[in-house]
Amino acid sequence: MNNRGFTLLEVLIALGIVAVAFSAIAGLFGEIANTQAELKQKTFAQWVAINKTNEIYINRKLLDSGNAEGTEKMAGHPWYWKMKTSKTADKDIRRVELQVYVSRDSAMPAAVITSYHGQAGS
Repeated sequence: MNNRGFTLLEVLIALGIVAVAFSAIAGLFGEIANTQAELKQKTFAQWVAINKTNEIYINRKLLDSGNAEGTEKMAGHPWYWKMKTSKTADKDIRRVELQVYVSRDSAMPAAVITSYHGQAGS
């Protein structure tokens, strides 16, 4: 009877391959978690931007050109927004760019919406 098992070298190589595979899988799960968290932030930021834009539509007044900023709370988190209002070729329409940030220190906005607004009856 010729019983031959694995050598120590073969076992170590197999363990090394398994370790590399598990490491890659763990890294993949980490990336999935990061992507999920980023998408969640972007979704909430987009909702904040949509809500602010809808407030402007509901107000139905012609906005003055200039900048504004503030905070809104959504999902238990304060969101920082900046709004830039500028004139257009039509004197009765304003261009509004709304940027929403995760915090005041954020360099990049999590959401940006550009919309055009006019006064009711114009």
